Amino acid sequence: MNISDVPVEGLLEACYEHYGVDSPIAVIFARQSELIEKYHPIEVEVLGRTVPKRPFDLHDPVCQEALKARAWWFTEEIGEAFDALHEANQTKFLEEFSDALHFITELLIFAEVDPNRVHLSIMPKDWGVDMVEGVAGWEHVALKLRAFAIIGELAMGMWQLRNKPWKRSQVLTDIEHFQQRLVIAYSGFLALMIKHCNMDLEDIAVLYLRKSEVNRFRIRTHY
Repeated sequence: MNISDVPVEGLLEACYEHYGVDSPIAVIFARQSELIEKYHPIEVEVLGRTVPKRPFDLHDPVCQEALKARAWWFTEEIGEAFDALHEANQTKFLEEFSDALHFITELLIFAEVDPNRVHLSIMPKDWGVDMVEGVAGWEHVALKLRAFAIIGELAMGMWQLRNKPWKRSQVLTDIEHFQQRLVIAYSGFLALMIKHCNMDLEDIAVLYLRKSEVNRFRIRTHY
């Protein structure tokens, strides 16, 4: 099963009613919160260790490790999306971007970031994009440059989580700085999807919801 098997009609509207929200971003956060509750018992079973429960203590090394794992999973999905791009597989490209959105949304939820802080006007600068415009294939290069800028913002956010497993001295997290980097990365990723995938926020929410239905199916069938 993949996103092509999930019907689109009425999907977002049903979620507005079900979750009692009126914005695409709020729907994404609400659905991901549900998936967290389904997936975490599976993580415990597979990993053989306890996964931290919400709310996360952002100063705690165990919680920081879980946050960093999701940042890395987001990065991996971006890499998979680029692979699909090189294969000219548009369905797989969009599915991998949707997976990336799942992981970065979960990251913001664990980091206690309110979805109302996400705004499309907040995003990384387009370092280098103006230098490639007009060159053959520049759209793909521009996509990668923007994606790398987003990953850079995410990395600077993760750097605020300084309590490594091998360090005995503990450092308090600058929570505001940490959360702001995540907001920039998240907002930038949405802006990237709008610019390069010809989507608006509702389209992005529908893509996310279609993949979340695939994930629900996989949970039910012990994928």
